[in-house]
Amino acid sequence: MGKIVKAALLGYGDPPASPTGDPVRGPDVSYTFDQGTEGWVLNSYDDPDLTNLGARMFDGGSPPNLSFVGTGGGPSAGSLELTAAFTGSNQYVIADIAIASPGLNLSSKTLHAWVRLVSGPLDGGVSFYACSGGATYVCPGCGRQFRPARCRCLGTTDAGSLSAMALAGFDPAGIVEIGIQVLSSPTSLDGGTADGGRFASTGDTVVEIDTVTD
Repeated sequence: MGKIVKAALLGYGDPPASPTGDPVRGPDVSYTFDQGTEGWVLNSYDDPDLTNLGARMFDGGSPPNLSFVGTGGGPSAGSLELTAAFTGSNQYVIADIAIASPGLNLSSKTLHAWVRLVSGPLDGGVSFYACSGGATYVCPGCGRQFRPARCRCLGTTDAGSLSAMALAGFDPAGIVEIGIQVLSSPTSLDGGTADGGRFASTGDTVVEIDTVTD
């Protein structure tokens, strides 16, 4: 039977060779978190304007944490878990990764990330950003606000085409940092939170991050 199969296969002509030239460009960014954190860390920048809980804490708060979990995530098991206890408005935590200079050329690329609220409330939102290097960092991004009716739905945060971000000094050909920021409610003009109420400490908020890619 082997001779019959071999003879049949030899009877087929080879397909024509593919045209010569550069291969189709594949993904330059691919973090699936199937086995670990893949270099992502808790950001510790001491922000002079807002409060980065990864840099300093208020009395009564607990330190944020970023860890790998082998369950959950999508499309395969494994993800990052970002935990923070917000005690006031205008506080945030960031999970990010630094990319060695000169950075990645992500011109004409679109970045995506899966972000899911696992437990705890989140009256603020999530921002997904990319930074280009140089004399100063320039970090455009996009935001999404989780509302109570949708907060447990798995969604995609899309930073948009990096080349289309006309922010002064931003260079999509030199991306040196990618990050996801989770923010508590901003302060409104009357001193309350953006929804008109006063901020109430609510314990831990847990957010799952997975499949960061272009």
